[in-house]
Amino acid sequence: MAAIGSARSVLNNSTGRGPCCLGINRLQRERDFYAYSAWCFETRPKLHAHFLFVGDTAVVERLRRGAFAEIIQIKPGRSGRHCPRSGPARRRSRGGSQSGPRLGFSLTPTGVHPFGTSNRLAMFGNNFLELLAVTNVAAIPPAEGGHFNFAAHQQDFLKTAEGMSMLALHSTDAHADAARFRAMRIGAYAPFDFGRDAVLPGGGTARVAFSLAFATDAAMPGIAFFTCQQRHPPELFWKAEYQHHPNGALRVIEVVMSAPEPEQHRAFLERLTESAAEHAPGQLTVGERGDRIAVLGPSELARRLPGVAADGSPRFCAARLAVTDLDATRRLLKNNGVAFQLIDNALLIAPAASHGLALEFVEHEEI
Repeated sequence: MAAIGSARSVLNNSTGRGPCCLGINRLQRERDFYAYSAWCFETRPKLHAHFLFVGDTAVVERLRRGAFAEIIQIKPGRSGRHCPRSGPARRRSRGGSQSGPRLGFSLTPTGVHPFGTSNRLAMFGNNFLELLAVTNVAAIPPAEGGHFNFAAHQQDFLKTAEGMSMLALHSTDAHADAARFRAMRIGAYAPFDFGRDAVLPGGGTARVAFSLAFATDAAMPGIAFFTCQQRHPPELFWKAEYQHHPNGALRVIEVVMSAPEPEQHRAFLERLTESAAEHAPGQLTVGERGDRIAVLGPSELARRLPGVAADGSPRFCAARLAVTDLDATRRLLKNNGVAFQLIDNALLIAPAASHGLALEFVEHEEI
C-alpha cells in the first residue's frame, strides 16, 4: 500500500509551530518515519467501504509519549512521491511508498479533498480501493450539531486503533438516504456534498462531485457507515488506464466484520442496506454472493481468519478481493516477500502485513 507521505510533508503544509515541528522533522529523518494511511473501496451498484490504516506502530508509541504527540497523531503525510529518500530505508512505515507495489496494486495520482484529506485509488472495473490521509488539519471543519465530521472521525479512529473505520453503500440519491436514515433512527445527520479535481491519465484534471449520507449505531462504537453518490458523468472518474494491477485484482467482493454476537446487528444492517440478512452457523451475511457484508462470530473468525484477534466491540477485520489467477497472485506476493496463508482456496494476508486489516485473495470463479 502506497505511502501518503512524511511528517515533514504535513508540517510544511499546515500550521506547524516552531521547535515542536523541528522535533518531529528530526525524528522523522532519524527513524525514516512515514505516515498514517487508509484504504477505501467503492463497488457499483452496492458496496463501498473505507479502510483506515496507521503507519509504524512502534514509532507511533514512542512519539505518542513525546511533547508533540498530538501533531503526530493527527497529521498524516502527503503523496508518496514527496517522501524524503535520503539515508537508508530503515524502519519504514508499513504504509510506506513500497507497500502498494509490494502487494501488487497500482495507484492513481493524488486527489485532494476540500476538508483536509487526500487520496489515491487502486481502481478496478466497477470498484476501487482508496488510500486516504489527513493532509491539512487546518481545513478540517469544526464539530457542528447534526453533521457527521468525516475527517475528524478518521483522526479519532487513528488515535486508538489501526484498520478499517468506515463502510459505505453506493447511492443514487444520498439526500434521500439521509432522510431515510433519520426516519429509521440510524443517522440524524445532514447530507454532505463536496467536489474535488481528479487527475486524468493524460495529466489533465476533471471535476468530480459526491454526496454522502451517514449512519451510526451505538452498538458499534468507533466505526461508522455511509452511502456515497457520485454526481458526475462516469467517464470522468472510471478510467481503464488505472484498472490494471500486477496482482491481478478485479474487484473487492466482500467486507468482513467481527462481532461477539453477529445476530445482534441484524436490524441495523437490514435497515442500512434495505435487504434481508441471512444467518448461518457463526455468522451473519447481508447482500448477494460476490457483493456482500459478512459478520463473523468468534468461532468462525478463528476458522476463516486465524491470527485475526477478536475485539469486544464489532470491528471491520478483512476485505476479500477476486483475482484473475490465484497462482500468479501467489507468485507475486512470494517474490515481493509478503507472507500469506492458503485457507479454503483463499490467499490470506495477515493484518500485521496490511495495516490492521486482513486481505483475502480468491480466484474469480470462487466468488
